[in-house]
Amino acid sequence: MSKQGQKRALAAALAGILWAAGAARKATICLVTEDTHVAPTPDYSGDGFTERVSALLPVLSYQIKDGEAWVSIRLTTELEVELMLLGGPPRCKHLMWPKLQLFELLEKEATEKFIYDHVQCFKGEGSHGVILFLYSLIFSRTFERLQKDLDVSTTHLLRPNAGGFLCRQAVLNMILTGRASPHVFNGYQKGKSQETLCGVLTRSDVGYLQWHKDTSEDDRLSQVGSMLKTPKLPIWLCNINGNYSVLFSTDRQLLSDWKVERLFDLYFYSGQPAQNKPAHLTVDTHSHHWERVRHEDEHRPGRRFSPVEATIRTKWREATINWNGTVPLY
Repeated sequence: MSKQGQKRALAAALAGILWAAGAARKATICLVTEDTHVAPTPDYSGDGFTERVSALLPVLSYQIKDGEAWVSIRLTTELEVELMLLGGPPRCKHLMWPKLQLFELLEKEATEKFIYDHVQCFKGEGSHGVILFLYSLIFSRTFERLQKDLDVSTTHLLRPNAGGFLCRQAVLNMILTGRASPHVFNGYQKGKSQETLCGVLTRSDVGYLQWHKDTSEDDRLSQVGSMLKTPKLPIWLCNINGNYSVLFSTDRQLLSDWKVERLFDLYFYSGQPAQNKPAHLTVDTHSHHWERVRHEDEHRPGRRFSPVEATIRTKWREATINWNGTVPLY
């Protein structure tokens, strides 16, 4: 694919995500200007991005809670929300909250064209495109909808990790489905204290599979439901032991014709520098009984097996997987 084609594909993907988050009504895109609204001091080490963000948001208060920096912002006369500062708590007595320059688009095609015209803001060197996209995603979803999406189990969209931050499941689900569901099961379930927990309500274009060596199959709340396991397109974001990768098929009929699911090809891409092309896998869901015995033997204590295969089997339980000459990824 040409660089022009790559830009168009990226713009289409980002626009589709934001448009879905905006309930197919509008998308809000956050961009930065060269203006600086927070002056660094000897006690405050700026991140070079938050200081440059530029549109008016009235700040009510600033405080540190559990080691995290928060600002309270008045969006309307009825709605007050709190945002966690991505850079962590600054060490200054007074902080002027930066201003966001927000652009509202009322058509999906216009959203795609706008992102295409400003794609360097998301992919350019030093552009902080991931943070920009996260802000755009949150504003497209709106705080009102986010409050309805989340439940008592999730009060933050990010969690600290090794000096940085990781997205919680609600953010991943918002990217995949347009709704910030905190859990991966279908619909609603009761938690240990009988509280109502929110899962995924609709099928998405791109699915989600996860496997972790320490997760028990008896943990019903961690089991991915059919809404994410069976997306509209045969593409899955995979969370394997906390590392993210992509699994996909080039046959668009894979999930719409049960006969195709008997024997089919999948391609796996880990995103790691050592993997320069997707691994080609052949999946057989109607293998012979002696092949199933071999699969069960692989999981005996002490035996080494591929987490990629374990992840695939969360969708196709009895499948045997042929790596077609590629060394299996462990």
